[in-house]
Parts: sequence; structure tokens; C-alpha cells
Amino acid sequence: MWYLHVPFAHPEDGWAEDSDNDTFNRWYPKYEEGDRLYVREALRMVDEYLCYDADHTQIPSIPSDYAIIRNYISQTMMPRWASRITLEVTDVRVERLLEITAKGVVAEGFPFSSDLDQFKLAWNEINSKRGFGWESNPWCWCITFRRLEAT
Repeated sequence: MWYLHVPFAHPEDGWAEDSDNDTFNRWYPKYEEGDRLYVREALRMVDEYLCYDADHTQIPSIPSDYAIIRNYISQTMMPRWASRITLEVTDVRVERLLEITAKGVVAEGFPFSSDLDQFKLAWNEINSKRGFGWESNPWCWCITFRRLEAT
């Protein structure tokens, strides 16, 4: 199981208040339990074969109507049929960033629970400019998922 912290604004922080009509907006997560996500990877032509750029594993089959027009395809342009990793969302919840546990730091991809300082640095590098720095303790969507095995 892995999980991912995604910052969002919460009504308690005043972000959601609509001063024109004294109402609050409600936020919904982008994903919900049971959703399946495909992992996008960069692709590259290697010796006349389309391969995953990460390890040069050849893509087993390419649809006949897919035209390869360049030697490199970024992960943002990877077609769904080329995905070799599928994730299933198992839980979605909200929590404050500073509530992250040692287990959560490891689930975020940091190899040791003692890497909280490294997680903090990485978080600030990605999110501070958007107003979601570590010290602001933003509300986060915590998305837990598992990797589905190919059938």
C-alpha cells in the first residue's frame, strides 16, 4: 500500500468562504475508492522497437492504428494501452499535513521513517510556491492505493 498527500484548501482556513452570499463551497476528492489509475511512463524507440524509457523493456504489442511519429514520447503523452502498471484506490481521506506518521513518510516513497526532514524539504520544494508550505500545515487528500497485478 502506498499513499499520496495532495494539498487542498479547507473551509476552516477561510479559503472556501464566498463573501457574496455567506456560503461555503464543498470539495470533493479527484479520486474515490475503487477507481483505477494507470501509471504513465515515457516511451522511447530502441532498435526499431517501442520501449519503456525507464528500463528499455519492449512494449509487447502496439495497436495497428497507432502511428509512431517520434523517437521519444513523454509520460504525459503516453497512450492508455501502453500502461503496464495499474493502481486501485483503496482509501481517500483528509488530514492535516503535520499529522503524517512515520509509516506515512515511508508510504510516500521515502525509504526510512526517519526521513521526515527529507520529506519536509521535498514537500516545500513542490508546494511552497503555491501557498501550501510545510509551516502552513495545509489540509491534504490522502489517497491510498495498491498495485494491481497483470492478468
